[in-house]
Parts: sequence; structure tokens; C-alpha cells
Amino acid sequence: MTGAPISLGCETIVPLEEIEYKSDSKVKLPQKLTPNRHIRKKGEELQSGKKYLSCGDEATLYGGYLSLTRCE
Repeated sequence: MTGAPISLGCETIVPLEEIEYKSDSKVKLPQKLTPNRHIRKKGEELQSGKKYLSCGDEATLYGGYLSLTRCE
């Protein structure tokens, strides 16, 4: 699930599409698991000082919060 919180200590994410189901209680994971795969830190895609919104732009609130609070 995109944007979902992850458990403390989680090192990688394996998408459901990459899991092979063997039975109701067993799954087979891909051979190679890469650390930090599909894990992003909050805000890492934003750069300090870069303009993302202008005054008058419409924005969709995600989770009821908007963290970009300054416009020019």
C-alpha cells in the first residue's frame, strides 16, 4: 500500500505481486531482497527552497494535512 507506515526495524518491502503463494500459510519470497527497496522517508522527494505551489494553486489534502505552508 503506497504511503503506508512500516514497522520499526523493517529493512525492505516486497510487493504482493512478487510473492509466490505456496499454501494458505506459506509463501516464497524473491531470491534477492535489497535493503530499503520500496522504502522512502517523508519528504525525501522534495528539495529545500524549490517552489512547488504558487498562490491560488489548488492542492488535495492527504490525510487532512498540508505541510507546504508558504506560497509566494
